[in-house]
Formats: sequence, C-alpha cells, structure tokens
Amino acid sequence: MTCVICDYVSGKAKARKLYEDEDILAVLNPTPAVFGHSLILPKKHFVLMQQAPEETVKRMFFVAQQISGILFEAVGAEGTNLLVNEGFVAGQKHAHSLVHVIPRKKDDGLSFEWPQKQIPEESMNRILELLKVPEAPKETKAKKEEALKIEEKTELSKEDFRLKHLRRIP
Repeated sequence: MTCVICDYVSGKAKARKLYEDEDILAVLNPTPAVFGHSLILPKKHFVLMQQAPEETVKRMFFVAQQISGILFEAVGAEGTNLLVNEGFVAGQKHAHSLVHVIPRKKDDGLSFEWPQKQIPEESMNRILELLKVPEAPKETKAKKEEALKIEEKTELSKEDFRLKHLRRIP
C-alpha cells in the first residue's frame, strides 16, 4: 500500500512546494478547504505525530508558524488555524502525520466549533491526573543557542512578516 504523502516527498506525486529542508516538506493542499490551505509534512513516514522524534515535531511547527504568518500577507488572511488530525476517527485522511495551516477570513464558511459540555468536578480531577505530562528535560544553553542559529538560517521570507502583522494589530 502506498502513501500519497510519501509520494509527495519522493516526487512520485505532483506537489506545489512551499518549503523543503532535509526533514520537512510544506506544500499547498491539493484539495484545500480554502485558498492557501497548506500542509506541513515530515519527510519520514509517521502515522501519528507521537511516533516522530521531538526535533521533527519542532521543525514542523516552526515551518507552520512561518507559513501561518506569510499567509496574512499572501492571501490577506485575518487569522489561521493550525490543525492536526490524529487517527481516522479524528478526521485523519492519510496514514501520514501532518499539520494543516488554514488561512481564515470572516465568513469563509468554515467552522471548527463544537458544543461545549459541562464535566463533573470529580471527572475533571480524574482526567487531570491521567493526562499530566511529565516535565520536559531542561535544555542546555548551548542547545538553545544552536536551535536559534538553525531558525535564523531557515527563515522563509526575506521580509519580516511578523513586524508587518504587528502593525495591523489594533
């Protein structure tokens, strides 16, 4: 069984590439929800994000952050959704982990709203205990400096779109 996402990575399937490095590929979604809908893909095959190394996940979200900002200028987005569907019951269409970057405009016809529920206090406390994430190991100063250097080298736009975005915020 072939993976269409892996076919984008290998070049077997046509992909409109927005960004590529040794671990990550960003493409326009061939079946978009809206104009500019993009996909951030790990080049290695992982069905779920939990299977990917931490550095790969960090890179995916770094690239998603960059493309999200660029979409404000490129398509006049008023907001963006970053969406991860893990498991077919959650809407995952392909057995390959990815991040959707969806530019949003007022009255674009998309809705990610769901009915809110009231959960009993006892149940909330129980799920809190079950879901607590262990503390992440402390990064060394050298590791943080190295990560900053990598980020500086991989800017997706020569203009600083973040400053342009800040100027638009009332």
